[in-house]
Amino acid sequence: MARTTVPDATWLFEGRDPRTTDRRVMARQGEQSEHWWTAVFSLLLLHLCAQSEPATIPLRRYHRSNDKETYPLTGSLDYHPLSLRSLLVEARLSAAVAKDLFQVPDWPQEFERLEVDIALSIPQHNRIVLIENKTVRGSANSLERYAAVADYLRKKGHCAHLHVLISCGHPNNDIWNTIEREGLEIIIWEDVLRLLHSTEFFRGIFHDELPDYFAHCPQ
Repeated sequence: MARTTVPDATWLFEGRDPRTTDRRVMARQGEQSEHWWTAVFSLLLLHLCAQSEPATIPLRRYHRSNDKETYPLTGSLDYHPLSLRSLLVEARLSAAVAKDLFQVPDWPQEFERLEVDIALSIPQHNRIVLIENKTVRGSANSLERYAAVADYLRKKGHCAHLHVLISCGHPNNDIWNTIEREGLEIIIWEDVLRLLHSTEFFRGIFHDELPDYFAHCPQ
């Protein structure tokens, strides 16, 4: 699917009206900061974990062949059980965080300057998940640094993964190239919007308008 030709999550992040192709901006849900969308996803994770049967959040691969982009399913995000105590949102990966959340006492100094968007610690599965959120801004540089963190955690005996939370319509090719080169699994925002829309609380916040931004994207 060619990016930006039909409404997708990137249109929502930019505040673009899904009913026209002239990039008209709506003064409603759009143009919220990446921090805000990271918080929305984090709250969704906590909400889903509180359910008797937590919903599946698909994991995908990015694949490009002959200028055609596809996002085949590879599995699902291992995020359950989760609580505020095991969830880190936009906080620096300090030595204290590494010790308390990851149970890693020896932490490289160069990692202490990094601020991951989301980190999940699932000790029952010996799993650590780092998630970098890419909405409308940002660069690919951080992905290589967080891939190094995940690799270090694996060397310390953890099942550690880095995932990228991104719209299938994201326009930054450098990010997609890095995702492909590093072999990173992705969570596409369009799948997340479907889950938000399936929840009464979030559906009310977005005034039942989310389907306009995921109806044309892969399932």
